[in-house]
Amino acid sequence: MGLGIARLTDATHEDVRYVYSPPPDTLLQSTEYFASSGCIWEALGGVAVSVSPWLNLGVSAGERFGTIARDYEIDDATGPDGDTTWTEKTEEAELCWHLGATVPFGLNSASVSYASGSDNYPARLAAGGMIFTGTQNRGAIGVEGELRDPGGDNQVVARAFGQYSPEESLVFLGGVSFTEASEDELTTIIVSGGGVYSLPNFQFEAAIEWSNTTSSDSSWAHDEPDQIRDSVTSILFGISYVP
Repeated sequence: MGLGIARLTDATHEDVRYVYSPPPDTLLQSTEYFASSGCIWEALGGVAVSVSPWLNLGVSAGERFGTIARDYEIDDATGPDGDTTWTEKTEEAELCWHLGATVPFGLNSASVSYASGSDNYPARLAAGGMIFTGTQNRGAIGVEGELRDPGGDNQVVARAFGQYSPEESLVFLGGVSFTEASEDELTTIIVSGGGVYSLPNFQFEAAIEWSNTTSSDSSWAHDEPDQIRDSVTSILFGISYVP
């Protein structure tokens, strides 16, 4: 049995767009500002049961909640229209639930899971497996596929990952993830690596992750969407106490 809370999405975003007249004048006509803020969270409880030596089942349920605010403003530099402002708030407050099943065979396993969707969070269907390798099972490889918004945007996520333990106290890990969504022409590639070093009562973790996203999505209500590229590098460190 367990309880948990997680931040699912972070809507923090700021954007500025300058609109110029066509050449040869090329004068600034207006400046547009867009900003969004807020998050969507989940708080839930769950239980997992070993139905048999070859089947484990899990279920969890709770509340998906949060507020996302969007502000839009136009400063008209040349026309008589003046400034325009627009504000919108989206409230999320719905029941959410998750189902999962795992088939273990020794250290290896295969799993499938489903997460319910709502107005601001797509449903997710995932399946994957992990296999330990080597005479001492010091290595492992795994794959996972995820379908977000089945029947809708059909965003596909594919992941491959692995780990190797040269000794009992040290584990190296690495993975790659690829995401594609046809509706927004979105493509994301994530590459990550890290390691865990264990002492009798402490565990030290370190990881680095690089992600690159390209999309034709836009904050602006124009006929032609903008081409957006976003790259992020994250470095993480952690210490765990093991009683």
